[in-house]
Amino acid sequence: MIRAVLFDLDDTLCDDTGQMYASIREVAALVGGVEPDVLGDAYFRISHHYWTFEIHRRPPEPLARVRERLWAESLASLGLPVLPPETLAHLAARYGEAREKTPPPFPDAEATLAALRDSGLKLGLVTNGVSESHLGKLKRLGLGHYFQTILMPDLTGFAKPDPRQFHLACTRLGVAPDEAAHVGDSLVSDIHGAVEAGLAAVWFNPSQKPRPENSAEPHHTIHQLSSIIPLVKR
Repeated sequence: MIRAVLFDLDDTLCDDTGQMYASIREVAALVGGVEPDVLGDAYFRISHHYWTFEIHRRPPEPLARVRERLWAESLASLGLPVLPPETLAHLAARYGEAREKTPPPFPDAEATLAALRDSGLKLGLVTNGVSESHLGKLKRLGLGHYFQTILMPDLTGFAKPDPRQFHLACTRLGVAPDEAAHVGDSLVSDIHGAVEAGLAAVWFNPSQKPRPENSAEPHHTIHQLSSIIPLVKR
């Protein structure tokens, strides 16, 4: 029986990728010698790799420092000259300002959370975003009050797909792992992590993209958030 539902935040409750691409292109346009879309694609690739595969292996560090390093790695990947530290700091700061423009929640996000809460289920948020950026994002989205616990890497010392992050969420909600479901868009951070932790793994796949071979297999796949309601009640 499912007694609790955990949610990812970015690209699960809101369109973070769309807003991220807009922010990247805005900053990439400040760098000469390369097309903004080319640099933007490089930054997106390197940033996605960091937040998916590296963050759970690294100790917490200031977000500005992370962004400076990611911009430096993006430039280096394209064979561009090394920028002075103050220029990298400026790029990271401009990017941070652009990222403050939080997209609205997906159309059925709030109604889904409200329906689950009103049915007596406990709700938790498990994101690899750090508190420096994501506590403000959650507030601007207007969704934070639905969650009884919120887990972020710099607040717990763990990050998805580490099973300990999922187990900690379950402990805080007072449920066993097999009494919880986790909903997320990432087959690595969300689905692999949830499966390894013993939760019901629900892949949120609104674009209905094919699942790559050798990727983690979800227990369930949904194409709109509201589909989780009958699923967990069943």
